[in-house]
Amino acid sequence: MFRRARILVFAIGLVAQRPLGGADWLQWGFDSRHAGLNDQETTIHSGNVSSLHLLYRVTLPAVADGAPTFLGGVTTPQGVKDLLFLTTKSGILLAVDAATGGIVWSKQPATGPNYTTSSPAIDPGRLYVYSYGLDGRAHRYQVGDGTEITTGGWPQPATTKPSVEKGSAALGFATAKSGTTCGSPKSQRGASDGTEPASTRLSRRASEVGQRLSDLRRPVDPVTEKRAAGSRTESDSILESSG
Repeated sequence: MFRRARILVFAIGLVAQRPLGGADWLQWGFDSRHAGLNDQETTIHSGNVSSLHLLYRVTLPAVADGAPTFLGGVTTPQGVKDLLFLTTKSGILLAVDAATGGIVWSKQPATGPNYTTSSPAIDPGRLYVYSYGLDGRAHRYQVGDGTEITTGGWPQPATTKPSVEKGSAALGFATAKSGTTCGSPKSQRGASDGTEPASTRLSRRASEVGQRLSDLRRPVDPVTEKRAAGSRTESDSILESSG
C-alpha cells in the first residue's frame, strides 16, 4: 500500500462510514499464522468491493517498508480514534488517524546506526504497541499517547550488533491454550512468565552459529592446538580423579 514510498494511501473508502472500533489487525498477516484474512470483516464483500475508492493520501515523515497494524476505538488525547500503526525505515513509530491520515503521535527511540523494514505488533490486551528501534531493541509504548514503558526489562534487546544487523522481521505474537501470550519479543503476558523472548533467543543462537563459523575459518596452529588438547586431557583427568 505504501511500500518504498513516503506516501500512505488509504484506498478503502467504505471505512469512512464504518463506526469506530472495527475489527483489530494486531500484527502482520492478521494472526499468528499470518493468514492475511480477517474473518470478522462484514463491511467489504464481493458485492461492493468494486466501489472502493481513494479516501486520502498522506505524506509520511520517512519511507515505510512494512505493513501497518490497526486498533479501533483507542482513547487518545484528541479523543477516541481508530489508529494505524507503522514503523518507518528510520525507526519512527507512527500512530495515524485511520479516518483522516493525521499523525496522532510518533516516537523515534534512536536515529541509527542501521535501518528497519519491520512492522509493529499490538498487545492482544489492546494496551501496548511494540516496534523495533534502530538501537537494536524492541520498544513498548502505550497505544493512546505513545508513552514508552521502560520497566520490566523494556526495551528488549533484539540484536547485539545493531550496526550490522537490521530489524527486518515483523514483530508478532501467539497465544497458547493456557492463555499465555509470547511473541518476538514477548508481549505483556509473556513478559511475566519467565520465557526468553523469541528475538533474544534467535539473536543468541545466531551469535553462537557466527562464533562457530568464525572458529572454522580461523587459521590453525598445530603447536597451539596440541598444547590445548593436552590441557583439556589433563583437566579431564583431574576432574575424573576428583569425582
